Amino acid sequence: MALLCLEFFGLAANAQYGLSVQLMAAGQGMAAAWTLVKWPEIAQHCARGDHAAMRRVFQPRLWRQLISMGVFSAIIVPCAQPVLRWLGSNKEVLPPVWFALLAINALLESHLSAWGMLIATGNRIPVTWAVLLSNLTSVTLAAILTASVLPGIGALVLAPLLVGCAFNYWYWVGYGARFLGSTWPRFLFQRQP
Repeated sequence: MALLCLEFFGLAANAQYGLSVQLMAAGQGMAAAWTLVKWPEIAQHCARGDHAAMRRVFQPRLWRQLISMGVFSAIIVPCAQPVLRWLGSNKEVLPPVWFALLAINALLESHLSAWGMLIATGNRIPVTWAVLLSNLTSVTLAAILTASVLPGIGALVLAPLLVGCAFNYWYWVGYGARFLGSTWPRFLFQRQP
């Protein structure tokens, strides 16, 4: 996307987009720490076929990851630009609407990533090809939107969000929940023993 941004919108817009993406990636990394530290334990439970233990460990960690990413986004979206100005920086983040949509996409990506890792504990990684195809589709859609319907940097934010919502953000979550012998709503909202 950064190459498209540079090509279509120039260096200043690329810096704006890049800084926004980097901030969201930092939030994703910090939020993912909640689940990353438990993957060895979850993988051991998976090797034993103990799905109840997997659910018991994964559910609270997933909640913490999602809440952390949500809180990070709720703080960074309205505060990033004022803080940059206060620091005397000439750098800019995306306009608030696009930055908020980028934050929503980052939250959904974080959710997908956690479920993809869970699925991978079963020595299968079916998510890979779907994510690769989605990324290629996102770049193509962003180029089409930029050239025709939505001229502006928003196409770079909207394309991955739309493509992710079309398949990855809901399918793999359900697949992962079925892997645990549950459904996504039941897994997320049912109290674990």
